[in-house]
Amino acid sequence: MRQAWLQSILFPHQKLNKNHLDFFEGKTVLITGASYGIGFEISKLIASQKTNLILIARTQEKLQELQNYCLQAGASTCTIFLCDFYQLEQVKELSDKIKNQFSKIDIWISNAGKSIMRSFEHSKDRWQDIDRSIHVNFLSPVYLIQNCFSLLNHQNTVLVNVSALNVKMPATPHWAAYQSSKTAFDQWCQSNAAEWKQKGIKLKTAYLPLVETRMSEPNPQYAQMPKMSASQAAIKIIRLISSNKSTYQVWWAFGLIFLFPFKKLWAKSMLKSYQK
Repeated sequence: MRQAWLQSILFPHQKLNKNHLDFFEGKTVLITGASYGIGFEISKLIASQKTNLILIARTQEKLQELQNYCLQAGASTCTIFLCDFYQLEQVKELSDKIKNQFSKIDIWISNAGKSIMRSFEHSKDRWQDIDRSIHVNFLSPVYLIQNCFSLLNHQNTVLVNVSALNVKMPATPHWAAYQSSKTAFDQWCQSNAAEWKQKGIKLKTAYLPLVETRMSEPNPQYAQMPKMSASQAAIKIIRLISSNKSTYQVWWAFGLIFLFPFKKLWAKSMLKSYQK
């Protein structure tokens, strides 16, 4: 009961109206990480708008299930691609397939991600933690956008980075692999935003808090923590895309800037909480 009450305060419930959904009517929308969680929910919500969906994920069965749902819900087309972002060769093949099959993309939602929470002591012999994080969260999204940029290079394109609130927080113990890779992609997007804007491409960034998804389930420390639902995260991203705003973040995120002068104290307090 207490957790539900806290979640309602931290993450106020929002709804979609006709104007939010009308923005997607007839548009070609690419979504990475579509088979579960936030990407899955976004796909279902916008399918009814006669969208041309391009859905990318690793799980074929879930992608096919989502494809069937979206077509029945009213999507004009729904094309699915299997791709593991940890395998750059697969990403290269994917970019070629997309360029061969499509002439333009109106909305690009970069949602695929990999979350790892592990101490340095338990990571120092696990190079794959860094390698996987940097590929899934940074290198592969960058490669895909750069190599498909000709499809985005037209007026009124929206490129969405589904990012994390961690990016705006002081460096946090146990989050080195995740926080560094997510920050890298955020900085890459922000650094290119001015050039993209000149070409008519709008960058929009959703700095999401902890979201209840399959990615967050394995961590037992999250069990009692307040979380935003995947469906609410999807709604907030759709509202962001259809608005004039360039970013979304929870209402209390502005308070995080006051943590930076006390980042050493922050790191110590977080480390103590993980050691309990």
